[in-house]
Amino acid sequence: MSRIPIILLSIASGVAASMAVIALMMPDVPHPPNVPFRTTPEEDRVIFEGCLVFFAVAYATARTLYRLVGAEDGALAVADTASQHMPVLHVLASAMLIVIALPTVWGGHARLRDWLTLGLGGILLPMAVRDLLEALRRHRPFGLNFGSPRRGRPEC
Repeated sequence: MSRIPIILLSIASGVAASMAVIALMMPDVPHPPNVPFRTTPEEDRVIFEGCLVFFAVAYATARTLYRLVGAEDGALAVADTASQHMPVLHVLASAMLIVIALPTVWGGHARLRDWLTLGLGGILLPMAVRDLLEALRRHRPFGLNFGSPRRGRPEC
């Protein structure tokens, strides 16, 4: 499989997931009547969540598809492209999905959308934490060594 279909499938999955999140959450958001072009803070939050879900799902899908077809160089290219900002965005997105859905599920008033949101966050969070730890190991900010072996450094 070449890069173009994987990229298109990744974008399509990100768009589908973000549109699903927005469609599931937007009907419950109150909107003031007679104010057609102003958004409420709740609407802004839903749109923000949709954007986070788009990036998280698109990158996760691309990485997974490249690994499924055995193109490890493609998976590495996705990881290198996203290595600076995407791990943090993935952690925030998945944690936000869990935090949003958990009180409703925990309280016993969950609807299907709450379970779907919680499930998506639960699937993405371990992947996001793994990506963040990989990025920290790769970039080693501030000289931290995050469990990788010391190479070429004298022992003190």
